[in-house]
Amino acid sequence: MNDVGHGDGGYVRCNVCEFRCPILEGGVGRCGMIMNEGGHLKEVFPQHFTFTFPVNSESIPLLHFYPNHLFLAVGSIGCNFTCVGCVSRTLTQHVKLATKLLRRRSLRDIIEEARGLGCVGMAFILSEPTVTYWTFLRLAKLARREKLLVGCSSNLYLTMDALSRLTPNLDFVVAGIKGFSPRIYAKLSGGAGPAPVFRNIEFLVREGIHVEVTITYYRGLEGEVLHAAKAIASISPEIPFHIMVFTAPSEEYVGLEPSVDVAERLCRTVRREYLKYAYLFNIPGTKYLNTVVGEEEVIKREFFGPCSAKVTYFARNAERVASIKGRIARECPINAESFMLGYRVTGALELIDSVLRFLGVTDETVRYEALGKAIEQGFTDTIRDTLNNSPSPQELRGLMQAIAKLAGLNLSNHPKVLFIDRATKTMERLRASIVKPRKTYLCLGHPLYAKRKGSYQLELLRFIGSECINYLLSSSSTIGQNASTEELKHLSPEVIFIDAHFPYSVEDFMKLSEEIGLDLDAIKHHRVYKVPPTYRGFHYWLLQALFMATRTYPDVYPPSLLDNAEKCLLHSDCW
Repeated sequence: MNDVGHGDGGYVRCNVCEFRCPILEGGVGRCGMIMNEGGHLKEVFPQHFTFTFPVNSESIPLLHFYPNHLFLAVGSIGCNFTCVGCVSRTLTQHVKLATKLLRRRSLRDIIEEARGLGCVGMAFILSEPTVTYWTFLRLAKLARREKLLVGCSSNLYLTMDALSRLTPNLDFVVAGIKGFSPRIYAKLSGGAGPAPVFRNIEFLVREGIHVEVTITYYRGLEGEVLHAAKAIASISPEIPFHIMVFTAPSEEYVGLEPSVDVAERLCRTVRREYLKYAYLFNIPGTKYLNTVVGEEEVIKREFFGPCSAKVTYFARNAERVASIKGRIARECPINAESFMLGYRVTGALELIDSVLRFLGVTDETVRYEALGKAIEQGFTDTIRDTLNNSPSPQELRGLMQAIAKLAGLNLSNHPKVLFIDRATKTMERLRASIVKPRKTYLCLGHPLYAKRKGSYQLELLRFIGSECINYLLSSSSTIGQNASTEELKHLSPEVIFIDAHFPYSVEDFMKLSEEIGLDLDAIKHHRVYKVPPTYRGFHYWLLQALFMATRTYPDVYPPSLLDNAEKCLLHSDCW
C-alpha cells in the first residue's frame, strides 16, 4: 500500500510520525491507527470518519485565511499525542473503544457534501491527521483536483518524509504546539519534544503553505507561551499566533485554568515583543480577537464558542494591510443555532460519557458502545436541541434517562437520581413561599455577554422562582455581545451570576463593569456570584440551581440543601 517505513528483525519502524515506533508483523503502532502488514505500513481504518459538518474558517481556527468563509470539517479518531486535558479525548485517547464511532465514507461523497454546502474547502480537524495519513493524503489530492482549498489542524509531529509528500496537496495548516521547553512539551503532549514541530512549521512556511499556530495556555506557563512566540517570530513575524486559554473539559482540570487578566496581559506582551498577529481565544468579550494595524482595528471578531470566533466588522483595506490570504467574505452562512461549531461535536460525546460516569458506569466498553449508538441515532443533535431550548428540570432528568438507556441502565432506583427527585420536590415546595420574585442575570463573565435564550441555566433561574432578565434582552438569542449597558441599567438585575464555564472571576466582572460605566443594584450591594467551576456539566444542574437559589433567596433555601447535594452528587454520599 505504501513504502513509508523500513525495518529489520521482523518489524517495521514507522516513518510517518517522529516517534518512529517499531511495529511488529500484524501489530499496530503506539497510536493504534497504523499497522504492519507484510512489512508495509497501512491504516487500520482507511476511509473511516466520525463526522463531517460545516464550520466558518474562524472556528478551525483560521483568522488570516479566507476569513468568514465556509469549510467542511472532517474528522476521524486517534492521535499520536496524549495531551493533558484534551478536549477531543473521546476521539483521540481511547482508540480501541472509539472505533465504535467510525463510519466508512466514500471520498467522492465527502467532496460532494462540501460542494453541496457551498464550502470553499475542507479542513481535517478534531482528530490528528498524522494517524490517518494515507486517507487524508488521498482526500487532499481529490479535493485539490476539484478546486477546493485543503488543510488541517495538526500537532505536526510528522517526519520530513511524510510531510514532504503531503505538502504539495495543502493550502493551509493550523499547527498546534504545546509549549517550548522539551520538558514541558513532553509532559503536556505525552512524550514528544518540540524540535520536529518547529522544524516542520519552518518548512511549511518556506514551501508557501499558509500557517497559523495555536498554543494552549495553562495557568503558570506564561514562559512557555512567550518562548514559543519568540521562536515562531524567528520563522516569520507574519504568522498568526492563537493563544487558547485552557478551559477544563472536566472538574479535575479546573486548577489549570488561567485568569482573564493574566491571559490578556500575556497576549498584549506577545503582540508588543514578538508577533503583531497574536490572538486570545475562549474569553468572551476580549478585544484580543481583533486584528490591529497601527492604531486601527481593521478586523473585529467576537467569541463564537470554544476555540471559535466570528467576524463582526472589517475595514475596506483589511486584506491589503493585515497579511490576509484570500478575500474576506461579507457574510458567512453560519449561526450558532443550526451548525456544530468548534468542539461541540466532541463536546456532545464528552457530555454523554460524563453523564454515564456520573451514574457509575465504569466499564469503558459499555460507555463507548453507548457513544456509538448515540452517533447512529443522531443523539448529539438531541442533546443540542434539548439543552438549547429552555428545558425544565423534568426534561433534564429525561435527557439523563435517555443517555442512561443508551448504556442499558435503569435509573428507577439509582441513589443519585432518587436524591435529585427528592431535592427537586423540596425546592418546588420552598419556591411556593416566595412572595416577590427577584430579578436575576446570567452572563459569560463579561457583563455584555449574556447567556443566550434557551440555555438550560436560564430555565433553572426561573425554576428557583426568580425573574430572569436574559429573556427580556432584545438580542440575547445570539452568541457574542448580546446585551447593552442601557438595557442592563433599565432592567436593573438584583442578583448577577457568572457562568461556570469561563475563567472570569467576580473581580474581573467588577472591573469590566466599572470600565463600561455599569452601575447596577447587584453590583452596589455585592450580589455578584461565580457559579463554581466544579458544577459544570448538565448532570450537575441541581447543584447549579441550588447555588443560585441560596444566593438569590438565602431566607428561603437553606445552605444545608446545597451541602447535602454536594455530598451526594460530587462525593457519592447519598445516604
